[in-house]
Amino acid sequence: MSACPVEHDMSEAEFEEELRKERGFVIERMAEDGNCLFRAVAHQVWADPERHDLVREQTMDWMARNREHFAQFVAGDFDAYIRHKRQLRVFGDHAEIHAMSEIYNRPVEVYAYDTVPLNTFQGRSTSSTNPPIRLSYHSQNHYNSIIDPAAPNFCVGLGLPELSTPGEAEARLVRRAQEESELEDAEAQLYSAVVMDDVIQESENNAVDDAQLQAALQASLVDMDVAPASPTVPDDAFLQAAIESSLAESAQAEDIALREALQASVLEFLDPFGDDDNDGLGGASSSRAT
Repeated sequence: MSACPVEHDMSEAEFEEELRKERGFVIERMAEDGNCLFRAVAHQVWADPERHDLVREQTMDWMARNREHFAQFVAGDFDAYIRHKRQLRVFGDHAEIHAMSEIYNRPVEVYAYDTVPLNTFQGRSTSSTNPPIRLSYHSQNHYNSIIDPAAPNFCVGLGLPELSTPGEAEARLVRRAQEESELEDAEAQLYSAVVMDDVIQESENNAVDDAQLQAALQASLVDMDVAPASPTVPDDAFLQAAIESSLAESAQAEDIALREALQASVLEFLDPFGDDDNDGLGGASSSRAT
């Protein structure tokens, strides 16, 4: 991470205290993992430093699309630079901060051991009224996020440079959420209507089937009164009678088996050891008594 050396005689604690006393600002510390710049901006824009990968992706995409503009900030091969900076844990620099200012349509203020910004990045537009993204720069190699608890500005910009009015992005998100909710309701109503139609159709089909079955059964019974059914032609009435007879026989067999099991259980309870076992038990008792 390249940056101009910052001369100061202020400790980290003093820097933090001065920002709090003079500006009412609070430093939110970011993880020192090479993603700190992107984490700090993600915290400012999305209120979530874990979205640093999204900020990095948006930043490098923006620089790649605006190659002619950003190539002047890069020494060496521009494409190689973009590929390198797309990787996680690679430090961000002034070029990336400049791109972020344009992407989110917000100035970026960088504070380094002072209560006034060391640097301010305006992007291409100087007419934006959006509140700035505030970063603190430490030991020439680390960025943190600075917030104003009295005037939080999370989610302003939201990666949409055309939104220059404060609150417009939030309103658009609300409208989008409402539209999605209405679409989901419409889909749910359509699904319910389709399901109801299917249920009605199925009910009607079942009613027709039942009527046909009843008619066939009635016709079969009439045929039985006239003449016996041919043994080679299955009849619903005979089939039903066979099923009922089989079920009755099965139930009778189960009842007999249950009675036999119950009788055996009673006999065993009354004479648990049998005649031979009782003799043995008596012999054992006589032996102990002796």
